[in-house]
Amino acid sequence: IKYCLELPDVYEDYPFQDDDSVTMKLKKNNKWFALIMNVRGEEYLNIKTNDVEELSYLIQTLLS
Repeated sequence: IKYCLELPDVYEDYPFQDDDSVTMKLKKNNKWFALIMNVRGEEYLNIKTNDVEELSYLIQTLLS
């Protein structure tokens, strides 16, 4: 969440009232590009992208 909020024109949203899942959205179109959720104690990250290099960079950044 911290990393995503450092990106320009991004905000966090909590679309589901019954849990603490977070979507990271772009301000220009309100579309989500990342979903962070906890399912039965396991953390999951879903990233929407068509750019393999961008995804690789994101994974390396998040794991370091």
